[in-house]
Amino acid sequence: MKQNINKIELRPMMKISEMVTYLKEKNIKFIECSEIDAEKYLRENNNYFNVTAYKNNFIKYQCGNLKGKFIDLDFAYLKDLSIIDYRVRIVLFKMIIDIEHYLKIRILNEIEEIFEEDGYNIVNLYLEHDYNNKKFPKSVHNSIMKKVSNDYYKKIFSKYDINEDKKNRKYSNMGIFRNNNFWRVSKFL
Repeated sequence: MKQNINKIELRPMMKISEMVTYLKEKNIKFIECSEIDAEKYLRENNNYFNVTAYKNNFIKYQCGNLKGKFIDLDFAYLKDLSIIDYRVRIVLFKMIIDIEHYLKIRILNEIEEIFEEDGYNIVNLYLEHDYNNKKFPKSVHNSIMKKVSNDYYKKIFSKYDINEDKKNRKYSNMGIFRNNNFWRVSKFL
């Protein structure tokens, strides 16, 4: 018996000028931002899907000839939201980088205050725990391994004998991280 396979009809790729026409069909106006300026913005600053992703936050007509089309939506509003979104992401990214840096410094300072800690033991304990974690085994280890593929990080670990690490049963699956101190490994976290 043949199954009826529903084929998805793909939309053809539109040129920027066609995108503006399509938006006009959705009752998006070009009063505050002209069609020429909208085309220029889409061509030089942002793509259609990023800008128009915000259109669903606006109200549509519920009945009549314009049912399903937008009420009083100008392309300038979508453009403004796109710009605001970009600027917020830039600010948040800077904040996150600063917070991450502060936390790493704070952790390093805390570890230095522990008299018995040499910086190596804590890494070995942490990686052993990560490797044996039943819920998320090797999540940190796998994350670090992705970063080690970078030539800069390969150079950092190049003086450690990977094969020798594999011989050590207790840390056999921790590879090149076993003999590193926290200060070096913190670059990967």
